[in-house]
Amino acid sequence: MNKAEFLGKLKEYLGSYNIDRSVINENLDYYSIYIDSQVNKGRSEEDVIKELGEPTIIGRSIIDQVAREQEKTGKGSRVKYTYSAQDDSSYERASDPGRKEGSGGKGLSAKAKMILSVAAVCIILFLVVGLIASLFRLFLPVAIVGLITIGIVLLTDKRS
Repeated sequence: MNKAEFLGKLKEYLGSYNIDRSVINENLDYYSIYIDSQVNKGRSEEDVIKELGEPTIIGRSIIDQVAREQEKTGKGSRVKYTYSAQDDSSYERASDPGRKEGSGGKGLSAKAKMILSVAAVCIILFLVVGLIASLFRLFLPVAIVGLITIGIVLLTDKRS
């Protein structure tokens, strides 16, 4: 399959659903630019399209995302994808509130990682202290009885 066939099938699939025409065009532009950038890097058009997969599956994921956005906002939503040739491993959802521009979906921010690390350390410390306290409560009566027994033995040895 070549680029024109891929984009044609994707357009046909997306066009069969009631979504904003601009969403269709933005997604077609995204995939067109992506394919072109990969071809400019020396890959064959066929390999790039094979890697992307079936246009109907991609179209289904776009339709599902539009539906989720509509449910979340209670109205029609524009889902826009932008491709950055500098970083082939990511794309940005420009309509995603809360996502910082340029984050590319690469995971948690440094601040969030720090907070999670501190929380993990606190949980581990809490568990260790709890374990030590449990062991102390378990063996304290045994230790007291042992100390009393040693004391009695020592006192009786001194008297004899």
